[in-house]
Amino acid sequence: MLLDLAKGINTLHQLGIVHRDIKPENVLVTRTEYREDILKLADFGVSSCDNQENMKSQVGTVYYLAPEIIQG
Repeated sequence: MLLDLAKGINTLHQLGIVHRDIKPENVLVTRTEYREDILKLADFGVSSCDNQENMKSQVGTVYYLAPEIIQG
């Protein structure tokens, strides 16, 4: 299951997209008749697409921010 999430994040980064708010509430679990428990990433409200200026702003949920982001 976690591999689905890692693959999704990797695909986003290859496309130049940074989610910027990954937390449990933004991970959805879905099932199909072929496979159970597929993780999907949701809520791209603060995501950035190859825009370095946007990457300087501090966004996301405080409790899930990386220490590097908090320290600037």
